Amino acid sequence: MHEVDTLLAAYAYVVGGGHAFDRTDVPVIEQGRPSKGIDIGQGTWLGAMAVILDGVSVGHDAIVGAHAVVAHDVPPFAIAAGAPARVIRDRRTPA
Repeated sequence: MHEVDTLLAAYAYVVGGGHAFDRTDVPVIEQGRPSKGIDIGQGTWLGAMAVILDGVSVGHDAIVGAHAVVAHDVPPFAIAAGAPARVIRDRRTPA
C-alpha cells in the first residue's frame, strides 16, 4: 500500500488548465483549454484557499500558505506564501 500523505486545507484550488485567448474573432470559451498539468509531491500541505496554477510543480514536503497563488515551481521542503507565492523559507533550516 502506498500512502500519499498530502494535506489540502479547505477550498485549496488546483487549476489544471487555462483558456486559449489569442484570437479576437472567436469567443474565449470557444478557443480551447490547453493544459500542462500539475505535480504535487508527497507530504505537501496546501493551505486554505491556496491556488496552484497549471504547469506548476510543488515539491515533496513543501508547504503552501493560505491564500497563496502559486504560479512558479516550489522546491521540496520549501515554505511558499503570498500572491504571487514566493519561497520564504526552507523547512530544513531552523526558523
